[in-house]
Amino acid sequence: MRDLPALLTELSAVFPTAEGLFVVGPTLQLQDGTFHAVNNGSFTFDRPDFSFRQLRSTLVVRWEYRPGSTVFAVWSHGRTSDSDDGRFRLGSDLRELGNTEGENLVMVKANYWIGL
Repeated sequence: MRDLPALLTELSAVFPTAEGLFVVGPTLQLQDGTFHAVNNGSFTFDRPDFSFRQLRSTLVVRWEYRPGSTVFAVWSHGRTSDSDDGRFRLGSDLRELGNTEGENLVMVKANYWIGL
């Protein structure tokens, strides 16, 4: 068995070719979106690219209705989506995030000051 530094040296470079094949060293190749082991290998795995999109926003309103007594209202909104396409496309990513169902959360907290 080879040592880890030698293996990492082999897997450290990426070379594009005319056929769209990216060689990630002499033993591992990316072809048609799947990695293949070249030398005595019997395993393949899908391309590990992905896109993760997330939007989080929070709005807090504070009202002091008496000295020391307050009411807080909080609205929180979030959207999350993902895909297997790892390319950055701002317009498409924002559109996809906008079409994703959002999660809304509303909270109210009241404090009342009792002066003794």
